[in-house]
Amino acid sequence: MYRLLLERRVDVFVGLAKELASSLEEAGVDCVAGDAVEGFNPAHDVCRLIIDGAVLMVRRRTGREVRNYDFLLDGLHEPSYPGSIVVRLDDVALERKLAAARAYTEMRPEVEGALSRYGRQAFAMECLRPAGTSLYARFEHERPEYEHHGEKRVTEGRYNEIIRYRDHVRPVINAIEDAAG
Repeated sequence: MYRLLLERRVDVFVGLAKELASSLEEAGVDCVAGDAVEGFNPAHDVCRLIIDGAVLMVRRRTGREVRNYDFLLDGLHEPSYPGSIVVRLDDVALERKLAAARAYTEMRPEVEGALSRYGRQAFAMECLRPAGTSLYARFEHERPEYEHHGEKRVTEGRYNEIIRYRDHVRPVINAIEDAAG
């Protein structure tokens, strides 16, 4: 996904939004949930764009509303967010959730870091918030965290290029909005 963003392959992301929209229509899906726009990882933010674009395409093609929710991956859930669906996990469900997260080897350091920052009980609640791409508006005047992270990695010699909101993510937003009509 990072390579596609750096190569400005907006066509791939538009294609994914169209494919998802068709799947949502064919399956009669009336509710979706996915990553929130948080600015810490461009791949997660672009996944949100694809979901939002697909939901918009379904609405414009069929007139049918698909309820669209997001959830935070890098922050504490806010159960009082208007219109949220809140699920509180019992101890057994929380243990299953944490075991599954820890079993994902590539993500284990992030999981352990989040547990260290927020504590175990922070993960005993799931909060699905009504989604909206208006969250991207803040990146028109403030750089997302992934740009800062990319700059560090370039300085360290680990990355050759930096994914920038304006150069790489904004064109995806524009292309998906255009495709949705």
